[in-house]
Amino acid sequence: VSQSRYEKVTVCSSCHKEKKLANKTKRLCATCVVKEKKAKQKVKREIKRKLKQETITQTKLDQITSWLVRGAYPLVCPHCHAELEYKTSQCGHFVGRTRQSTRFSLKNLVAIDKTCNFYRPEHPYSLGKFLDRVWGEGTADEQIRLSNKKLKLSNHDRRMIYDVFKEALEQLKDDMPQEEKYAILKLAQDKYEKIIFPLLF
Repeated sequence: VSQSRYEKVTVCSSCHKEKKLANKTKRLCATCVVKEKKAKQKVKREIKRKLKQETITQTKLDQITSWLVRGAYPLVCPHCHAELEYKTSQCGHFVGRTRQSTRFSLKNLVAIDKTCNFYRPEHPYSLGKFLDRVWGEGTADEQIRLSNKKLKLSNHDRRMIYDVFKEALEQLKDDMPQEEKYAILKLAQDKYEKIIFPLLF
């Protein structure tokens, strides 16, 4: 029987089949509504996965900073003068890591013996002396002044710092002369300061 010209033919706008519409606004059949929902969920999962991959947490930034510091500085503890191993040494902070404005400053960090870092509270004095020798007289005092400022880093800021330190880390070689390692470290610090100095308050 032919349809009356007054009857509405319900055709799904997606599969183009004559079916009862489950979504009259979009003119979709039930099957295509389910497909559309699954496609949206897939996109959301992919976005969430990418965002998770792109998020640079403070812990992740701490990690690459430690790798860079232990890779670039001499593996000799500036406090007890014991020879260090890359895997067991630690990244020591002259100004404590609770101060965000100096937490990732390479002028504030040194490779240090684990025992000195944890159990010898006087070790920051030795770190300060060492940093003055590497970066120039007054560096330790500069870091103390800097630590009195406040700093809030967004994920974007942490990502930029992470990329700078990652690039520097990739340039380091085990057999590289120490002066060349310092040059890489200082270039990374210059880039780091350009990122954070406008953010200090």
